[in-house]
Amino acid sequence: AGTDFKIKALVKDLRTVNPTGVFGAYFDLTYDASKITLENNNPIAYGAEYANGRSSDFGTPGLIDETGSFVTNPTQPLDANERELYSVTIHVNANATGDLDN
Repeated sequence: AGTDFKIKALVKDLRTVNPTGVFGAYFDLTYDASKITLENNNPIAYGAEYANGRSSDFGTPGLIDETGSFVTNPTQPLDANERELYSVTIHVNANATGDLDN
């Protein structure tokens, strides 16, 4: 309680034959808005490989909606290594107890 921390969204190509990386991904992140405050109006920091099609919607408290992006250069495949799609810094309110998700 009363501290900041970073949530990282990681992606990895799980194919066992010829993994070429994750082209792009978008998903929702939910949280308990009574316990967490976002760092600012747009706290998303995208991974270096994911510079295109960046999207996120903070319009609903407790939901970071459809956040993600796709690779900078789709003609240069990545590899099977895990990569950071994005990260978000949040502040846990001083009075927060228990789980932070809803």
